[in-house]
Amino acid sequence: FMSEVNGIDGSAGGFESVYRWDAPTQTYVAVTDTTYVLAPGAGTELWLGDDFTSWTAKAFDTHGTPNFGNVPVGVSTDWNLVGNPYQAFIDWGLLSKPTLNSTYYIWNTNTGTYDAHTSGNIPPHQGFWVESVGAGTLTFSESSKLGSGSSIFYKSSEPFDFEEAILKLKSNNYSYSHELKLRLNNLASIDKDEFDASFKSSKLHEAPSITSYGANSNKKLSINSFNYSDEIIVPISVSVGISGEHIIEPINFEAFNNEFDFVELKDNNSGMVYNLKLNVSEEIIFNINEGDDSERFTLRLSNLMDESVETDNSNVNIYKTNENTIIEFSNPIGNYEISIYNSIGQEVIENVFSSNEKTVLINNDKLPHGVNIITVKSSQDVIVKKLHY
Repeated sequence: FMSEVNGIDGSAGGFESVYRWDAPTQTYVAVTDTTYVLAPGAGTELWLGDDFTSWTAKAFDTHGTPNFGNVPVGVSTDWNLVGNPYQAFIDWGLLSKPTLNSTYYIWNTNTGTYDAHTSGNIPPHQGFWVESVGAGTLTFSESSKLGSGSSIFYKSSEPFDFEEAILKLKSNNYSYSHELKLRLNNLASIDKDEFDASFKSSKLHEAPSITSYGANSNKKLSINSFNYSDEIIVPISVSVGISGEHIIEPINFEAFNNEFDFVELKDNNSGMVYNLKLNVSEEIIFNINEGDDSERFTLRLSNLMDESVETDNSNVNIYKTNENTIIEFSNPIGNYEISIYNSIGQEVIENVFSSNEKTVLINNDKLPHGVNIITVKSSQDVIVKKLHY
């Protein structure tokens, strides 16, 4: 039985278990009556259970005349819940979707989060999420159908080549997890572009998330693609619904180790640096509190000398406020040369000299979005600090 859906065979009682998505307002709306018409191409989310803790898989039967011909579905800016209207598998790559980003998302009951896919076959009547950059139309067509006898769901074929590594966030205290996919793709850039995928948050408060950002955007990503460079800095955020010990599991980092001399994941809180080239499958164990959504980690992929690793100096303190980047000298002696680079090594500010000044202010509006690398050079040493804007 369905809960709080009134009608014939429609009320188990207790809580609302069936929802549709209202894309113009970006809100869930409960389906409360069995007379609600399921429109072809529209998706619905269901809570299924034999009781409150378990569900034994069952078959779903559909009745009536199968949909045939093109099925256009209007989409709104931002997130849309749609569904395969056919009694056949469809190829995501063959759908007409001019305003959609290149990724679709399917709920994963085991992890409690949405899996992001950029290719694959979608089963009959499967609901899935898409993100649109504007109002438009997603069209399901006969040409997008595959043989209904196919037993393969996800396929690895992509319209472009890339190397992929994954960081998986998990815990020994609960079963939920989330994956961040990192792709080395020569067609992509360090900025947010069509090869990236936005993060679709889970409805479950307890579910964790691990995300990243493009250099020009603060929007969370579940797939971050970038092209090759001698120095790539990837900011990584983690968020959890339950405080305590968590684990980051690196997966398939051999793909990056073949391209870079240094593959390092740094815990920005503790300062610990994990060498994923030397220990390719090392699990990173750390503690985090519920509600902490900071950029906890930084991934460094580099072929530069180790001097480019962030360094510190008790005489120099580098930090930022909402308006300014501040460089403080506790004991200014002589001249310091200050330079700032973006995440792909391009110099954006150069030759700012400090002569016996205790504080240097740099307006953040002058700096690009994303990771910036601040270097402070003197005749004696070099101090390097990475900050995200």
